[in-house]
Order: sequence, then C-alpha cells, then structure tokens
Amino acid sequence: MMDFRDVAAEEQIRSFVKYFDRVNYPQQPLCAETKAFFGRFFGGNGFVSFCDSLFGPYYQKYSADDEEMCWMDYANLAPTKSLAVTLLGLIHPSSSFISTLEALSIPSGTFGSRLIKGWKKSTAARSASLYLLDLPLLALHPQFFKLVGEPADSNLYTLPRSRCHPILLVPFWDPPVVTRKETSQQQVMSSLPCLPMGYFLFRLLLFGMKRIQRNNADFLAWRKNANIVTRLWRAKENVHTAFYKKIPVDMPFYAQLLQSYIQIYVSAALPRHLCSKPCVSDISWTINDAVASILILAPELLARKELLLPVSEADRFSCKNPETLAQILFVVPLYTRMVYAMSEESSSSPFVDSSAITPLDYPVNSLSKSQNDLENICKTLYRNCLTVLRDCLLSLELEPYCRNAHFTYCLELWAVLMNPFEKQQKMAPPQYVAQHFESFGFITVDVLNMIVKSSFVYSVTEADAKVLKKCFLLMSQDPVVSLLAEINESQPSSHTLAEMLARHFVLNWIGGDGSIQLPNLHGSTTCSLAARAYVSLERLITEDATEVVRRELKETLSLMECIFPRIGQFLDMWRASEKVPIKSTNSMLVPAETVVRPLTESEKFCFFRGGKGNQKVFATGLLLPIRNGHVPGNRNSSLQASLRNEIPALLGLSRFLDALIEKCLEEYYSSVIPKCDDGHNLWLTYSKKYGCTHHAREPAIWECSICETVYGSCCRGLPFRANGEQLVSCSVASSAAQQCSVCGQVVPEDSRMFSFQHKSGTFFCPDCASRPFSVMSMRWIASYRTWAVLVGLCFLCLLICLLP
Repeated sequence: MMDFRDVAAEEQIRSFVKYFDRVNYPQQPLCAETKAFFGRFFGGNGFVSFCDSLFGPYYQKYSADDEEMCWMDYANLAPTKSLAVTLLGLIHPSSSFISTLEALSIPSGTFGSRLIKGWKKSTAARSASLYLLDLPLLALHPQFFKLVGEPADSNLYTLPRSRCHPILLVPFWDPPVVTRKETSQQQVMSSLPCLPMGYFLFRLLLFGMKRIQRNNADFLAWRKNANIVTRLWRAKENVHTAFYKKIPVDMPFYAQLLQSYIQIYVSAALPRHLCSKPCVSDISWTINDAVASILILAPELLARKELLLPVSEADRFSCKNPETLAQILFVVPLYTRMVYAMSEESSSSPFVDSSAITPLDYPVNSLSKSQNDLENICKTLYRNCLTVLRDCLLSLELEPYCRNAHFTYCLELWAVLMNPFEKQQKMAPPQYVAQHFESFGFITVDVLNMIVKSSFVYSVTEADAKVLKKCFLLMSQDPVVSLLAEINESQPSSHTLAEMLARHFVLNWIGGDGSIQLPNLHGSTTCSLAARAYVSLERLITEDATEVVRRELKETLSLMECIFPRIGQFLDMWRASEKVPIKSTNSMLVPAETVVRPLTESEKFCFFRGGKGNQKVFATGLLLPIRNGHVPGNRNSSLQASLRNEIPALLGLSRFLDALIEKCLEEYYSSVIPKCDDGHNLWLTYSKKYGCTHHAREPAIWECSICETVYGSCCRGLPFRANGEQLVSCSVASSAAQQCSVCGQVVPEDSRMFSFQHKSGTFFCPDCASRPFSVMSMRWIASYRTWAVLVGLCFLCLLICLLP
C-alpha cells in the first residue's frame, strides 16, 4: 500500500503558508478575526499540535521502530520536491510565519528585574497579550530540574555556571518557572513558559538531537555495499522505502535550514549589543539578540547533556557513548558557520579585539558566574567551538568506520578557528595567534593524535587532504612559528609567557600542580607524535591514491617539516616500527611457562609397558594464532562432537547449514568486520602478549592466521555488536567473567574477555566478540526428538484425514 501521508501534509503546510501570507503580521494590523484565531492557536493547544506535526514529539513517545514520520522527515527524504519547497516557504527565517512569531515574542523590558527577584515565585500578573507555551526543564538538560531546588531569592545572574546555565538568562521565556500539566506529554512537570519564537526554536533543535540519537550508528559510520548480499539487502530496503517511507538518516533539508537561521540571526552586532551595558541584566533585549544567543548556546548544551563538565581540560576524556558522539559531530558544522557569521566584518570582528581579556574566573566552571557567558558571548562561542572540537578529536578513534565527512567538518572548524576571515580572503592579524593560542597549540596535539589513532588515514578523500593542508598551512605562518619557537626557548620554571597567553584562555588548562603547562610543539614528545602522524600520511601516497590526494599530502608533509623542526629525528624510528615483524616485538620476549600435568593411571601403565604417550603439552601463553582459519560455524570444539541422541547422517547437514548461515551473516556484516592488509577477516586473539604489526608499542587484539599478522585497536578499532554497542577488553576477575555468555566457553584466566562499555554482567569470548552477530545453531535438525515430533505430527495428520 502506498504511503500518501506526505500528500496530506503538503496540503496542510500550504494552507498555513497561505494564511500567514495573507495575515502578514506585523506589516499589517490584526483584525478581530485574526486575534481570535491567534488566541486559539497560540493560546491553546494549536501551536503545540502544529510543532508535533512538524517535528514530532520531543520526548520518547514511541519505540524507535514504531515512531511516526513528521513533516520534517518528509522534507529530508526529498529536499528538492514540492513538500520541502512548501515547508521552506513556511518556516524559513524570512517567511511570514516566522515574522509573526518574532512579533509575538518581543522580550519584556522587565525580564531582567523579574529574573532577579521573581524567577521562581512572582506576585506580578503576566501580561494578557503574551502567548506562552510550556517547555519542560528536563527536555533541555537532565540537570535543569535542580534549578527548582534553588532558593526563591537567588539571583540567577550571579549563580555559578554549574548551577544555572547561561541560556536561562536569555529572554526566550517569561519568568517565573511553572509546575503544571504540560500540554504535549499531559504530565505535571516543571517548565519554562516560553514565548512562541523561543518554543519553536527549541523544538527545531530538539528534533535534530532526537533524530541523530535515533540513527547514531548509521550517522557515525557508513555501511558499504561490499558484496552481493549487502547489495540485495540494500535493494530490498530501497523497494520497501518506495512503498513505505521510513525516517531518513541524512537530514539535508534540516541542516540547510539551520544554516539559514545562523546566517540571518548571528552577526557581530550581538556581542556589541550585549556589552553595551555594565550589567547584562540592564540590557534591552531584541528578538534577534535572543534568537542568536539561543543558536550559540543551545547546540552545545543539547549535544553534551549526557556528559559531565570536566573540572579542567586534563580531565576531559573521549566520549564513550555513540549517541552523544553523533550529536556532538552534528553540531560541528553549525559552529563553523557561526564563527564565519561573527567575522563577516573583518574590521570590527570581536575575534580580534585585543582588549577582550578573559575574566579570571571565566574558564573555571565551578566559579564562573552565568552572566559572564553572555557578557563575553564571543568568547562563549569560541569556548563552545573548542569544547565540541576537543570532544570529537578525542572520540573519533572509538569509531573504526567513521564517515570521512566527520573528519572534514572537524578540520574545517579547526581551520576557521585559526583564521575566521578566510571568506574575505584575508589572514588573521599577528595578535590573533596569541589571543587564540588554544587553537594553535592544544588543538594541534589533539589533531595529531586523531590522525594516528582514528580511521582517518583509511578514508582520506580529496576534501580531507585539501582541508588538512589548509590547516597546516595556517600553522606554518610566521607569527605561529615565532611563538612556538619562543615557547620552546623559554625556561620551564618561567611562567611569564604562559601567564601572558593564559589571559585569553577560555578553557581551564591548569594542571594538577596548579600551573599551566603549554604544549611545546618543538619538543621531543610532540615531534615524535608528529613523526608518527607523518609516517601514517606518508603511507597514503601510493599509486592507488588520486593525483589530487598525492599532491595535497606531499605539500602537507612539507609543511609539517617546517612546523615541527625536530620531526626528522623520529621519522626513521616510526618508519621502522610500521614494518617491524611480529617476532621482534618486545612484548613477545616473555618466556612461556611449561605446563606440568600429572600422568593418569592408564598413561603410567602404558609408559611402563614401553608405550609412547601420543600427546603434546603446550604452554598457556602460546603465541601462534590458532583461533582462525576454521570453517565458519565450526570454531568451537563442542560442535565437533556427536551425541548419542543425534542422527549421524544429519549431523553433517546441520554443520553445513551453520556454516552457510554464518558465512551469509559475515558477508552482510563484512563492512564492520575488521580485515587485515590483504583483505582477510580478522578474529580477536586470546593471548595478551601480542604487539601491533604496524605500531609495535600498541597491544594487539586482532589476528589473521592466513597472513600471520596481528593488529591493535589503533589500526582496526574495537569490536561492535549488531546494535552498535561497543565491546571493550576486560580483565577476568571472577569465575563468572571466565565463561562466555553466548557459547558457554570457559576462557583461561590469562586470556582476553570482552564486555559492553556501559553494561555489566555480560561477557564474550574472543570468538563470539569477533563478529557483531550471534548465530542460532541448526543442530536441532539432527536430533532424534525433532524427527520423532515430525513423525508424530505426520501420523496425526494422516489419522485426521482418514476420519469420516
């Protein structure tokens, strides 16, 4: 049956477009009939129902498979078709509908005073002309409900950032906070009474976060049609989609719409206006100021709401949750566009304001006042960019098949932070380097680690090569090279240079000893890391690469030699480690212990009668890869044994079916099963004494018995299950952890076991963890009981047929 819901949706959208174009408010005054409609639409449940149809529910109303498609989903499916064009005419920031929302959402002049005295309880009556819609605090952030526990006389402007997020100081809502039944969820909740434009904007952003969370596995990694099985599966999905439309993974219409909002609302006028008064509570907000502030503050807030704020950057670790990582990666191109928008006027850009010294308590999350983030909105944008960029660079190594577009977006954000005036074809002034050293120093180290540890080198495209060269070209500027040389020549005990640069820091880089340790890009540690990245990129310059990629990478390597002057001292070492054989790995020089087992009585009798025991005793630390090379479906020794209650003639058939099913599943999941350099499927190794073939210092977890090579997570990543959950190696600390939850195998204590990152109690042996699927055995076919039941059913059917 065809899905015609998008046809009905287009008719509804077109009716809204015609109505608001005819009303044309505020260009034309409202008549009595229009005022009555606005009272019902915005004052009742009409606008909430409209947002539910447009964006779907912002909470988990259905299971992932049963979720209904909304208007935005139809537009993302076909961004050039008539429905998308009609929808764009309705919700584009220059449309009549959005103009109406802006006119109905003008911030109140008493917002600041009521936020100081009556944000929780207020005796003053609200204006009857305001249309307010409740947005639950929990929908914005899981920690926002703690705000209700603050005393009623608390001044939100002076509360620390950790207790009151600065977005609550933006007048998209009308104090006080209310606790009542929310229209959409029909539950009593503590909510912010939002003005129509603020409510619409948050529903727009929450839609994207929810869709990315739902499709995080497909958003992060791309499964290629590498064989006939996956091609047939994709063809089946395409046929199914043609008749029954499903929620898309890619959102081109939505992404372009957000770019339009950023282009129109975010500009350099925002920081100038927010700094026009001594205190942000005295500012007369405009609707443009409120929308721009939401666009700057909300994406980082919503994307990172599952992560804890680190006390300092030394405590920032990789994001283990793929849902959160996908959401953070999604907002990266949005922040790139915001930086460009802030710097369109290069002569008056707030990014080159030499007098804008960061307040002393600004980078410290536990002490900084919330109002500091608005008074220094440009630095807040810069901090949000650095935050999401660091989260991505530290976490991309956890996704072994990451889409190359994510690497491109991260590098583009790094490039725009180093030179926001690229679109004007200008270079940043010399003082810009000292004002933004975090981008030139700390982020450079993160990028080098990303190149070395992630799958970047396995998916480099022409776009990646070009933007990478642009980044290192910016790093090779004379002001950058001079500053890096000055840092290298300064004495470690001297803190003058560090204190000078730290005046502009927006993140907390204070170490455990209370001092700031600047990254020395000319030092041995960083140059060794750069040499390792150099060798990884050097390997890509082969005949298989395109001419553009080879040319761009060669220029990139030349730039790296200029940026890291001591890189040549470590190149030979890393080139040798890339080719080091397994037997030369230091970790393999550990002598294996001999296993001594007492002889049985029969063995003793045979021995003393002159017989030879036909047995071999190996050490438990055997280093040869012995777990691979079997026929799929027959790796476990238990499958090789025949039981008394099985038909021997059918046992071979059941094993063949097991092998066939597993082989088909391996073909289907071939894009997510790691392979060696020659294309053979890898298996997880039991032994902990391997060293990676390409990186001798990294422990190896994958093995190929055909090539006799081993690889670490640095090259081939960590194993995954079919649902996208990642497995990590765990130590065998108990008898329960020694037994595999899938096959029941008891693994030796000195062998590897794997478990879920965020769950406990489920353990996998290396064999079962090597594949993202679990195969049900077809051995029941050979069981006498199966055939006894079938014969009994046949006799029963025969008797029924013979009955008169």
